[in-house]
Amino acid sequence: MPEKIGRNDPCLCGSGKKYKHCCLEKERDAGPSRTADGRVSQLPPLPKQARPQAIEDAVHDLREMAGKREFKSINQARIFLDGRIREGNESPVEDFLGLSPARMHAIMSGKLDAQRDLVTLNFDAPERTFSAVPAVKRCRYLMKALADEKKGIRATQKGNFPRELVQDFYAVFLKEDDRDDFIPVNEDEVPQIGRLRYFLEQTGFASADGGRFALTETGGAAFREMSSSELYRSLLYFYADRLDWLSGTRYPAMFVLFQRTLVFCLYLLGKKAKSYTPAGRLAETYRRAFPSMEEQIGGDYAYTMVNAGFCHLFLGNFARELGLVNRRGGANAVLDSDFDYMVTGLFKNLLRWHL
Repeated sequence: MPEKIGRNDPCLCGSGKKYKHCCLEKERDAGPSRTADGRVSQLPPLPKQARPQAIEDAVHDLREMAGKREFKSINQARIFLDGRIREGNESPVEDFLGLSPARMHAIMSGKLDAQRDLVTLNFDAPERTFSAVPAVKRCRYLMKALADEKKGIRATQKGNFPRELVQDFYAVFLKEDDRDDFIPVNEDEVPQIGRLRYFLEQTGFASADGGRFALTETGGAAFREMSSSELYRSLLYFYADRLDWLSGTRYPAMFVLFQRTLVFCLYLLGKKAKSYTPAGRLAETYRRAFPSMEEQIGGDYAYTMVNAGFCHLFLGNFARELGLVNRRGGANAVLDSDFDYMVTGLFKNLLRWHL
């Protein structure tokens, strides 16, 4: 029986190099060998330019699966490959918390409402549950402020809410979380109000025609008649699919992946945050599923940046604002990454997983 050699073993040619850096490459470049009757005796290699390490490892695994099989044609070998790839794509992966690669691909390819085969949303809960959600309370506050001003509220030159409204909003909703005597001077310093302004404008609930913010006819009707559960539904889908999570931040463009993998992030919470769990541990679980983010950033701060992005963009700006997590922290906790998080009763009732 011919000697079986591993990729990291010394090459049998005596060069002193590892097999993967020596004759393995030569054998791949030579193309598939054939037996005397014309049968393909090994799987066909990939073109050299299509061989990043991940693909090389996958091909190596497929070759091991093939073993000593001999194929009568390249087409037969490809059929074998297709079957094994399909089997691998549909198998659960530990780093994906039991989801398959195929499922993860589907998650990244669709919006929240397009994932119904994996998760559906149940809005059947008492109105008081939705009324207590931070985004709902803050949105109603702004709608009331606009409704109370018959002539509207003057917009800034940038089309933002004015300083007085920003400061009132901050004092009512955010001051208690601030350990400094901070007083905002514009909307850019309070992104929570900026996101809600954008929601009101994009849904047609408010406009700044003539340089003054006011509720539209649709917005006035929503303020008077829309239930908290209906408002919450609108906010949830807007924050999930229409809001630009990177707007107003300095995160790299690749961090849009947090928004594209929202369903996985929620699934991660359901698995790992049943009790209070450090934000860093939740971020570590995410990084194991998507190690390419850290690899692409590179450098000494890649780990910290991915952690910060997950905690800020997902845990802080999405999950907490929409009432899906509670958090707790010590006296020195300031950043979103400093806290421990646990899913809320709303989270458990809202998300129905189909696995």
